[in-house]
Amino acid sequence: MSRTSTAARAHLEPESEPDGVAEETAYYLNRQVPAVALIAEGTRLPRGRWMRLASLTASAWQVEDLLAHVFPALQGNLVRFETLTSEAEVRTFEASLAR
Repeated sequence: MSRTSTAARAHLEPESEPDGVAEETAYYLNRQVPAVALIAEGTRLPRGRWMRLASLTASAWQVEDLLAHVFPALQGNLVRFETLTSEAEVRTFEASLAR
């Protein structure tokens, strides 16, 4: 089992924080997975700890640059980038972490 899938499994444990809803369309980060998701306003956040990282007006390359400067520990690691606009996409994303 890869290190990423082990971290993802831990991320999905029942004691994770309750699900929230994106208050605005923005980029959100989960450092434990690690993943960045562009999540649409009103869409449920996947299980785990998500923090708002950047607004919708930022481009993907700007978000990558921001990650490199603010979270240097993520450098050299594969960080997933996802777009989540519906409950179905959130469920698919969560299922992919459990594999």
